[in-house]
Formats: sequence, C-alpha cells, structure tokens
Amino acid sequence: MKNVLWIFKRDITRLAGNFVAVIVSIGVCFVPALYAWFNIDANMDPYENTAGIHIAVANCDEGTQNEATGSLNAGDKIIENLKKNDALGWVFTGRSEAVSGVRAGDYYAAIVIPEDFSEDLVSILSGKIESPRIEYYLNEKKNAIAPKVTDTGAATIQQQVDETFVSVASEAAVEALQEAAKKASNDASQLNDNLPRKMTKASEKIENAEISLKNNYRTDTQNRAKIAKSEAALSSTEKAAQSASRSLKLTKDTLAVKLAESLDGMQPSFAKMHRLLTQTETALNQSSDAIEQTADILGKAEDRIDGVSEDLSALSSAAIYTSLRQLADGSSLNTDEISQFISSPVNVKTVSLYPVKNYGTAMTPFYTNLALWVSGIVLISVLKMEVDRDERLKNLTASQAYFGRWMTYMLFAFIQAAIICAGDLLIFDVQCENIPAFFAAGILASFVYVNMIYALAITFKHTGKAICVLLVILQIPGSAGTYPIEMTPGFFRALHPLLPFTYGINAMREAMAGMYENYYWKYMLFLALFLPPVFIIGLGIRPLMLNLNRMFDKKLEETGLMICDENGMTRERVRLSTLLAILNGQESFHTKMMEKAEKFEKNYNKLKLSGILLILVLPLIFLVLMFSVSSKMVFLVLWIVSIVGVVLYLTIVEFVHDNLERKLRYASKSRDELLNSLKGRV
Repeated sequence: MKNVLWIFKRDITRLAGNFVAVIVSIGVCFVPALYAWFNIDANMDPYENTAGIHIAVANCDEGTQNEATGSLNAGDKIIENLKKNDALGWVFTGRSEAVSGVRAGDYYAAIVIPEDFSEDLVSILSGKIESPRIEYYLNEKKNAIAPKVTDTGAATIQQQVDETFVSVASEAAVEALQEAAKKASNDASQLNDNLPRKMTKASEKIENAEISLKNNYRTDTQNRAKIAKSEAALSSTEKAAQSASRSLKLTKDTLAVKLAESLDGMQPSFAKMHRLLTQTETALNQSSDAIEQTADILGKAEDRIDGVSEDLSALSSAAIYTSLRQLADGSSLNTDEISQFISSPVNVKTVSLYPVKNYGTAMTPFYTNLALWVSGIVLISVLKMEVDRDERLKNLTASQAYFGRWMTYMLFAFIQAAIICAGDLLIFDVQCENIPAFFAAGILASFVYVNMIYALAITFKHTGKAICVLLVILQIPGSAGTYPIEMTPGFFRALHPLLPFTYGINAMREAMAGMYENYYWKYMLFLALFLPPVFIIGLGIRPLMLNLNRMFDKKLEETGLMICDENGMTRERVRLSTLLAILNGQESFHTKMMEKAEKFEKNYNKLKLSGILLILVLPLIFLVLMFSVSSKMVFLVLWIVSIVGVVLYLTIVEFVHDNLERKLRYASKSRDELLNSLKGRV
C-alpha cells in the first residue's frame, strides 16, 4: 500500500510542480467537457430554427369554375396560407426556377402545384374523380436530416389542400342541406297551417253525425215501443175473434156459422201481421245496433282527431321544429366549424409522462456519457500508464504499479465528470429533476469508463486502445442514445444490453426527466457490474502479458516513430524448471535452444508474411461477401474477428520468437548468474 500511495503522491507532485503540466492537466479536464457542451448547445432546440430551411413553392394552378363551388383557385389559397406560416423558409417562385434551384442546392426542396390542381380537387362533385397531385422535388444529397424537415413542409401543404377540399365540400353540402331544410320547413309550415283547420271541420261533421245518430236512435226506440203495443193489441184482437168464433158456432144459426167461418178465415191474416211486426222489430233492433257501433267509431275518430291536434300543437313548439327552421334560414350552420369537424372529427388529448423541455435536454445523457468515455481516451493519450521506478520503489509488483497510476487516473476521472455535469446544468440550464442523482450517475459512469479504458490500454497496449475506440464506435448506435434501439439492426439490438453506455445513459435520463420506482438504482447496479471483469483484466491478465507488452514496446521503440512505454514492467525470468535444466546441462541446453532458434528463424519470416497476407486477403473476402449477401453486419463482424484472429496469430509468433531469445540469454549466462536468479525465485 505504501508503494501505491507513494506513486500517487509522486504523480501529483510532478504535475503540480510543472507549470506546463498544470496547463495540460487543466486542458485534459476541460477538453472532453467541451465535446459534450458544444454538441448539447448545437442540439438544444434545432426545430426552432427551421425557418432557415428554404423550400421553393411554385403555383401553376389555373383555377376552376363549378356549379357547386363557384370560382375556385386552391393554389392561391395554399400560397396565401403559406405566407402566414413561418415554420419553414418558403420561397415563392416559378416552376423552372424551383426545380433548378433544388438541383443546384439553393433549395432543400421544391413544391409545384400543377395547372389542373383545382379542377382535379373538385372532380368528385362531377362524378369523374381525378386525384389532385402536387409535385415534390427533394435534394437528399444536401443534408441527411433536411429531407425529414422538408417532408414536414410537404405534409403541411397536403394538410392545407385537405382543408381546402373539406371547406369546398362542406360549403356544397351545407347548401344542399339548407335547400332540403327549406323544403321540409315549408311543408311542415303548410301542414301546420292547413291540417288543424281540416281537423276542426272533420270534428264538427263527426259531432253532427253523432247528433243525427242519437235522434235516429230515439226514433227507433219509440217505434219499438209502438210495435210492442201493436203486437199486444193484435194478440188481444186475435183472441177475441177466436172466442167469438167458438160462441157463434154454438148457436147453430146459419148466419152465425158463416160469421164464425169468416172469423176463422182471419187467422192467417193475424199470423202475417205477427210476422210483419216481428220483422219490423228485428230491423229496428239491427238499426239500433248499427247506430251504436257507428257512434262508437265516430267517438274514437273524434278522440284521434283531438290527439293529432295536440301533437301538431306540440310539434309546432318542439325544439326539432325550431332547429329545422334555423337550419332552413342558415342561422344554425357554421361552415368553418363543419369543415374543421369533417377534416378532424377526433381530437387527440396528449398527456406527456416525464416531459422534457427541449431536444438538447433529451440529448444531454448521450453526449455526456460520450464525453466521459472520450475523457478516458484523452487520459491514456496524455498520461503514461506504466510506472517508472526510483529508489523509493523497491520490490514493486504489477498490482502496486497498476493501482498507483490508477489513483491518478481516477482523480482526473472524478474531476472531469464533475466539470461536465456541472456545465450541463449551469451553462445550458438543461432540465434535471434530481441533481444529486445526476452527478452520482455521471461520476459512476466516469469511474467505470475510465477503469475499462485504463485496464484495456495498460493490459493490451495498442490493441487495448484500439478496443477502446471500437467500443465507443459500437456504443454510439448500440446504446439507444439517439434512436430507439428497436429501430436499429438486430446486431445492435443484441449488443444493447451488453454495453455500459446503455445503463449510464438510462440512469441519467431517470435523474433528469423523473424516476420510476427503482429503475435508477437498477441502472446504476448494472453499470457497476462492469467493474469486476475490468479488475480481472487489469490485475489478473495484465501480469501474464508483461513480457509480451514489453516486447511490443521494444519493437515499437525500434521504429523511432511510434509511441511506446519505455519503462514498462517485465517478467524477465523463465520457469523454474527451465533454470534447473540449464544448471544441470548448460552446454546441452544451449545447443538444444540454438537448434530450436535456428529452426524457428528459418520459418519466422514466412510465418510473419503469411500473417500479413491473411490481414490483406481475409478482409477482401469478407468485403466481397458483404456486398453480395443481405446479412452485411454479420460479415462485418466476421471481418473484424478475422483481423483480431490474425493479429493474435502474429502476436503468438512474435512472443515465441522473443521467448526463445530470452531462453538463449539465460543459457548464455554464467553459473553464478543462474544461481542468483534461482535464489531470487526461492
């Protein structure tokens, strides 16, 4: 631990005691922050500046004349509305100037309204439908994002065309509706005026008929009474005749007998009179029944007439009748409101959850994390990773050297994170719901990123630095910092949960826009889980790579051009079994090593040449496959893997070559030197 603290103290003393080093250190702390700040400022709210996007508009519409719409020039209406719209830089010009301007790059896009636009727009009213068209010219070469903005301009014009069409159609529909309402209102008025009068007359006639029926009924009743009396008198007379006939027959007088016979001859007449009276009575009864039924029907008819009169009275005062009259005179119709309803019958109510005030705030987590990663790359570019020895550093181990310089790196990492996060909040006033959580996420992200970069770079040297660059390349599209991860190819969707940016960005989003349950701490935990593998690389794998790294530094130093660590740690020793073998038979071991070295040297150049050829040939093969198949990302990954594999092959070749040279050096040492090396191992 003393060595670790001494290295850290010495590093700080060296930096603080050198004015130029202080200036460079300040630059190291602030340069990555500038990367984040300039990008955040540039993307603060770009959609507020779309008025500078020039779009040419050429109106060639000749207008049209239609019975339903009258004179109409939809192109003029569109131009009139666009002049009130300052969302984009509309430039009104002719057709040829607009198209040539797009080709030349003077305009991002051009919109041409053709000559027959209005005529096609109202063709639906004539039954011969012709879809109106607008010509849209787009210069996609000029800028990658601009087409998305100009598409909005085209959509704006299309919306205005839709509104114009709806307005024209609504006016025609309203006029037709008013005509129908006028006719219905007039018919209703006539019905309301004439029908009550006719109903009154009908009711009077029914009342008169009812009076006549009542008089007839009384007459029938009186007639039935008279018939009853006549029937009784006739029966009495018939009985008297029969009695007189019997009495006359008893006298035995001829005249009396003849008179009796005359009385008997009157019996059929009495029977006929009885039948006649019965029939008359039956007819009177039927007449009375008919009169009663007719009176009942007339009563019901009178009730129905009264009901219809009441309904007419209610209808005259009803809201629907009033609405019909208002519809007829146009007082209840608003063409603008009807047009708006027809064009957009449904209003969407937007409820923004975790609202973000501008685009710059939304992009801050991405650019902040990117700047924190750049901070680590700047550190390994400016600060040495290997520790140089002095008289105070005795028996320095690889782990002590690692943590000694690690503390210096972490100090810079914390300072860089604090500066970047503070600048985000103070300079640009980005939205942040939880400032301590935002700083904590930034500091943890910087701690993890710089640890990863430091461990990879010090363990694998230039290869590790290349891996750090490759990681940032993969994390830009794979972390969903800009586009939703669902919009990216499957390769990046699979890579998304394995990247530290994913959790650093999400943790900052939680702190800035608002937290949901324990998601912030979950992202922080997942971000921290990258640390154990990083320490395994730096503390476990690095000691095994010391000789290989020293070899690379030595080879790079020989070029006199490439950067290398001249004071890198080494494990300048061979295995104990090798030392014992040398001591037991130094001459034979030396001869044996010489034979192996000579044999390897014969093939050494061939092995290197084959590796170089593989580096050239394999990428070409995968490059051809990338353009001939659809799964381009798969072959791109295979291309990178093949390069890494070839580099690993060349590294092994070079390591074997260096190992043989080291064994030869040991074989060339004296016995005393070998014994001293053996004592150091015991």
